[in-house]
Amino acid sequence: MILDKAGIASEAQWVNWTHMADLQNEICDEVAQMCQDRHIKDIMGFQHNWNKEVIAQFYATVYFGHDAQNNNERIIYWMTEGQRYQCSYTSFCRYLRLDAQDVDRPKIHYDLPLAADQVTFMYPRDRVGSAGKVMGLYTYYSVLNRLFRKTLTPRDGNPSDILAHAKNLMSRMQPDPRGNDFSVGDFI
Repeated sequence: MILDKAGIASEAQWVNWTHMADLQNEICDEVAQMCQDRHIKDIMGFQHNWNKEVIAQFYATVYFGHDAQNNNERIIYWMTEGQRYQCSYTSFCRYLRLDAQDVDRPKIHYDLPLAADQVTFMYPRDRVGSAGKVMGLYTYYSVLNRLFRKTLTPRDGNPSDILAHAKNLMSRMQPDPRGNDFSVGDFI
């Protein structure tokens, strides 16, 4: 079966961290450091040419389950070109080069997407009326939003809105380190 390539998957994009460092910009440096601290820098900088048909087949067939014979471990199942595949969640994280602790970190998707009044910390006081929108964000969060929209949360939609769980992700990027860690593999 041949799929129309237009619109079936987002373009593969990545962050050129070397270029960002070369900018010698305090906010870019802070963003890069926080991405490192939250274990997402490497995956955001991963560069690879994607096959849109394979990506579309993966997302059309993927489902998540548990292996009752192996300590109820989480398993990812999918089909590509008529072949069935499966991968343990632990292996998935290892393939993404995530550390062994990623599996045990809090899961962002377990929480409901944050409401507008819960993301006002991303805006100056005179801009909190824009909460949930891209307009008016502090520069730090504006940079994060643009990077996430092209890498970790590549979705179409209204570019003036911060997407559902992207709000939760950006909340975890607050400079206060307490309790902001999260499972990158689970988020992806």
